[in-house]
Amino acid sequence: MLRTIGFAALGTLIIALVWSGLREERSSRGVAASALDARDASALLDDDQGSARRDESPAAMSDAGTYAAVRLAEIKADPAPWSDVWIWRHEFTAANTRELRREVAALARQVGADSFLAVLAQALASDDPILRVEAARSIATLPESRMVEAMQLGVAASDAETRQEVMDVIEQLQPHLRAELLKASLLAGGSDVQQRAIDMLTDHPSPDYFSVLIEGLRATSGATRQAVEQAIGIIVGESLTDYDIANRWWSENHARYDGMMARME
Repeated sequence: MLRTIGFAALGTLIIALVWSGLREERSSRGVAASALDARDASALLDDDQGSARRDESPAAMSDAGTYAAVRLAEIKADPAPWSDVWIWRHEFTAANTRELRREVAALARQVGADSFLAVLAQALASDDPILRVEAARSIATLPESRMVEAMQLGVAASDAETRQEVMDVIEQLQPHLRAELLKASLLAGGSDVQQRAIDMLTDHPSPDYFSVLIEGLRATSGATRQAVEQAIGIIVGESLTDYDIANRWWSENHARYDGMMARME
């Protein structure tokens, strides 16, 4: 009797263990399936959100050919938001073709200096070489009071050819503007821009240009500083390597050189 009960109890125990195992397996499978479903759902949600972001281009951008006219009408109807530079930067970012980015930059230039300067760095960094050149050359169309700001952005462009296009603009401007723009280039540019500025300051020396070279003694270093010292020596035949000494020397002697430099221009 006891043996019978023992076998029965053992059988019951085995069944219970098996049943428990099956439940745990189904449970673990359910957890795994739920986790997979969650990942799939998350992926789908991300895709949907990504698609939504990609589809958020303004209605005005549906056609590059009509963009400027449509957007300009909207700006005239409600100009206040467009005084924010970030609106223009977002507009440039939202443009998803080269043609549209060119149109955005052109419209920004048409609207005014603030809007154009807002997108200038983006335009100069574009993967579109046509837009980079157009943006660089458009610096010449800005009011005189904004050109130094534009030049500082231009000489910081990542593309070397674009930086040289920006430097070319200086030679196209009225002479009274050039010294200040060359100063901005010498102080804010990379080594290639600085050397180009030094060359331009040396090729056609003037009292204003020479003052910029003296400023370069204070603001440059390394090979650029040596090039500045050499340029000063070429123009006045003096070895001036210290800013304070050079500045004092020029204050005392510039009258001797003003006429000579004017003839050299």
